[in-house]
Amino acid sequence: MRIGIVGGGHTGAVYAGYLARHGHETALYTRQAAKWKPRVHMQDLVSSQEYTAYLAFVTSDPAELIDFSDVIIMTLPVYAVQDFFNRAQHALAERHTIVLSPGNGAREFTVNPVLAQGAAVIGLQRVMFISRSFGYGDRAVLSGVKKELVAAELTRQAGAGDLLQELFHVPVRTMPTYLPISLGASNPILHSSRLREITEQNPGNTFSENIPFYEGWGSKASDYFFKMNAELVEVARGYAGVGGDLVPSLTAYYESRNQDELTAKIRGITAFKGIGSPMISDGDGYRLNYSSRYFKEDIAFGLSQIAQLGKLIGIATPNIDATLSWAFELMDPAVERLNLKDVGLDSAEKIMKFYSQ
Repeated sequence: MRIGIVGGGHTGAVYAGYLARHGHETALYTRQAAKWKPRVHMQDLVSSQEYTAYLAFVTSDPAELIDFSDVIIMTLPVYAVQDFFNRAQHALAERHTIVLSPGNGAREFTVNPVLAQGAAVIGLQRVMFISRSFGYGDRAVLSGVKKELVAAELTRQAGAGDLLQELFHVPVRTMPTYLPISLGASNPILHSSRLREITEQNPGNTFSENIPFYEGWGSKASDYFFKMNAELVEVARGYAGVGGDLVPSLTAYYESRNQDELTAKIRGITAFKGIGSPMISDGDGYRLNYSSRYFKEDIAFGLSQIAQLGKLIGIATPNIDATLSWAFELMDPAVERLNLKDVGLDSAEKIMKFYSQ
């Protein structure tokens, strides 16, 4: 099978290396193609293997990747997905299957160019791997693997279960609607909870080193997580008619009955160890990067989506609203943010119709 990977970051690099290693002709798209050679040095911490996987090619031309591919796996941030498809809409066809990985963060509202060409769209509730890369375009680390994939088809039936099992060799659970994919991932609440804790621990946003993101997880982050998760579940249940009742409680996903258990759980996840915070060096130390994907995607799109869905159905989300207000005060006001009205979804009835199609 010919696979196109869109995005050369941590996730894209590991997808490319893994799929090429498992016998698929694999190509990769990145705006920084000149920094790549057509191979990935992989360190697989799960199987304790190291290998070099060879790619068909690396390109900065979206149409070239699409022409080559049968399946296209999107690993770009949500705010970059629509731009990619707008640039390559003419190359898309019914033969293509698009896999949004992950499928949350309001990505379902960015794929109109795909739908117009008849391509199939599948969304994953979570990415298949926990990934890191060292040296852009060179070495990638696979540090965790999902034991099960949860997926849904946004458009026509594309055989999501069979396709994903063929690619990744794990059980696949398919949802009857896309809403559990959209709201079922933990990053919007997980990342924002820890980011708020970090800023409260050091309001000046100056650090002598890049602090561990997950291993440093504390009780305040767990408190934010529990409160915002409760609001997520309530909003989702308000859309039970289109799969909202299938959106999992994130505290159950992390097997935590209270804040103390969640703190211990997050700190102890092996695949999370060694992952730093989204920080940049300013010469004298480190500070949080308010332009990181954690802010621009997980908060400006993912967390914002939950709050907006709540407002449309009359469910208050005071803790999520407070986190959004905190984040937007720190972020550049010019950064793109989700507005459901911009995509014509300005009522609960329209949301119901969208997710029931």
